[in-house]
Amino acid sequence: MLTRQDAMAFAQQWAANWNRLAIDTIVDHFAPEGEMRSPLATKLAGSSTIKGRDAIRTYWHAALWRADRAAPHAGEHRLGR
Repeated sequence: MLTRQDAMAFAQQWAANWNRLAIDTIVDHFAPEGEMRSPLATKLAGSSTIKGRDAIRTYWHAALWRADRAAPHAGEHRLGR
């Protein structure tokens, strides 16, 4: 069983990995048969439930790729009227 201190350290490390988009590290915490549910997943995966660690990893890499492509990059300018 985790101590409170161990649980806090795990949570802090998980948040740090998330903030730096270390998807492979984050997904490694899922069991091989783990599931993730998100209503936003329907757009990319056709279902709000992603089943299995490998499918979760694939989903997050695809989602981040789409988000990166949609976000303005350095040197880009958007003009509005």
